Formats: sequence, C-alpha cells, structure tokens
Amino acid sequence: MIDPSIEAQINKLLADLRCEIAEQQEADTKRVLAMVSKAAGEVFGECGNKLCNSLSNKLLEHVEKLVRDTRSELFALVDKRFAELQERLDGFLPDRDPTVPRRKVLDS
Repeated sequence: MIDPSIEAQINKLLADLRCEIAEQQEADTKRVLAMVSKAAGEVFGECGNKLCNSLSNKLLEHVEKLVRDTRSELFALVDKRFAELQERLDGFLPDRDPTVPRRKVLDS
C-alpha cells in the first residue's frame, strides 16, 4: 500500500508532466505550422501571380460545377422522393381531383 502523501505527490507530478507535454506539443505544432506556412508562401510566391490565378480560376470553376451538379442531383432526388410520397398519399386519399395539376415543389 502506497502512502497517501506519496501518492498525492506522484499524482501532482504526473499532472504537471501532462501539462508540460501538452504545452510542448502545442508549441511544436505552432512551430511546424509556421514553417509550413512560410514554405507554402515561398512556393506560391515563386509560382507567380499568372500561374496561381490560372490555377485558382480553374479550381473555382471546378468547384462551381460540382456545386451545380450536386444541387441538381439533390433536387432531382427530392422531387423523386416527393413524387413517391405523393403516390403513396394518393393511395390513401383517392378523392383527390385528378384533373388538378400537381405543382412542382422545388424548381431545379
């Protein structure tokens, strides 16, 4: 059995050590991020504005296309699910006037 005062000292030392390790990890992380940021700045500075702008524009165009495609797919899926739900409801509510056109909920 360990003396409670020694156990308390050990626990305090461990807690202090954990704090010191966490502080060192944070300092190391900040130092690495600063070095990576500096290196990235140098690389992008060397590539020149024209090349970087061209890459940025191409990336932006690609992202915009992905957003448009995803939006279209999402709205098509929502429309499909809504139509399926409407069919199920029509099965339960057959008194709906079939001559009244259904309106589309989402315009894609």
